[in-house]
Amino acid sequence: MPVKKSMTIRLGDTCVLCKQQKEDGIQLCEVHVCEECEQKLVDVNVDDEVYPFYVVELRRLSLERFL
Repeated sequence: MPVKKSMTIRLGDTCVLCKQQKEDGIQLCEVHVCEECEQKLVDVNVDDEVYPFYVVELRRLSLERFL
């Protein structure tokens, strides 16, 4: 009997912050954060306009993970 082979091609995960599908990045609370967003998180200052966005998104992730 012939053996069926299957292959999964992973094109990348969808970044939880920018919502784009990208290959590189990190897994944070079981979700994907692309390298670009990861770098933005590292570089953001509390005075930056985007800081509240990151706070809300990361808080949401932590709440989803622990509830």
